[in-house]
Amino acid sequence: MELNASQYQKLFGLIQPLLKDKNIELVDLKLISRDESTVFEVSVDTDDGITADECAKASRSISLLIDVEDPFPFKFDLEVGSPGIFRELRTDQQLKKHLNMRVKVLTQCDDQVQNEFVGQLLSFDDTCISIVMEGDEKKFSRNNLKQICLFPDLF
Repeated sequence: MELNASQYQKLFGLIQPLLKDKNIELVDLKLISRDESTVFEVSVDTDDGITADECAKASRSISLLIDVEDPFPFKFDLEVGSPGIFRELRTDQQLKKHLNMRVKVLTQCDDQVQNEFVGQLLSFDDTCISIVMEGDEKKFSRNNLKQICLFPDLF
């Protein structure tokens, strides 16, 4: 089960201003089926990283909003948390925030072949994303991007 584009945009538009007032960034929304339940997962962050107290504060606010809006015609659990260190970068704002950081780029062309590249996020514009891999710049058309995630070097 997934959020369709309309649901995503509507919920993002409702939740984002609510969190912005608390200096919390809304990173992503997901609707996930787990076992026999459905989870509405809300990923949040701040410039300094998100704390458990900030997640709890965001969760209370979002819960009140959801009680009023009643966005789904079925029972679900709300989970609010950090997007994690391997978070997907979906927006230009997220890309800008993570310039010069190590990322993993997944590309997919029409022939369904997937390729994976790891390097430092160098730049981006409306049409392409550039990373540095082993000293060489590699550009990717945004049309061929399947996913771009933070990929910190942990060891």
